[in-house]
Amino acid sequence: MGAEEDMVAAIVAKREGKPKPRKKAAKKPPAKIGRPRKYTEAMLDEVLLSAAKGATWTAIGEACGIDDATAQDWCNPDHPTYCAAFHGAVTRAKNKADDVALSSLYGRATGYEYEEETATNSGRVVSVKKRMHSETAASKSWLANRIGWRGETSRVEADDPLLGILAAMRGRDDTPAVPEAD
Repeated sequence: MGAEEDMVAAIVAKREGKPKPRKKAAKKPPAKIGRPRKYTEAMLDEVLLSAAKGATWTAIGEACGIDDATAQDWCNPDHPTYCAAFHGAVTRAKNKADDVALSSLYGRATGYEYEEETATNSGRVVSVKKRMHSETAASKSWLANRIGWRGETSRVEADDPLLGILAAMRGRDDTPAVPEAD
């Protein structure tokens, strides 16, 4: 209906004593409960930068301007405030940091070569290759995390032929005799 038709309908209704026709009000969507979410797409860059450096939940939250509990809730699929994009960004960044740490630990556990620049007596700078030997603590950590080793040593059974050989190598005579092979 146009504006003129509305006026005509109002005049006719007034003459006939009928109330003026009213337009139906549009339904409002239900009001959202709670505070609006602080999440923005710009946060993903901050998450990627901080989590890739091995940041804790507190540091990730500070980089995004939120509490650490909120960051954890956004990454929890069972929580009502779960955000798949945020969770994906945190997971990718943390996996990248874990890969770097694992690679570094592997290098420390197995040893590695590196180049070092040193100055000679004549004042020249020379590049020298050096070897970093493996570290026992790094090797233990690698074994514990990769294969579940916890420092236990296996006991050799009394009827094991290797027991006598090992005892002889150590100079101990308190082991049972090794049976002779036929």
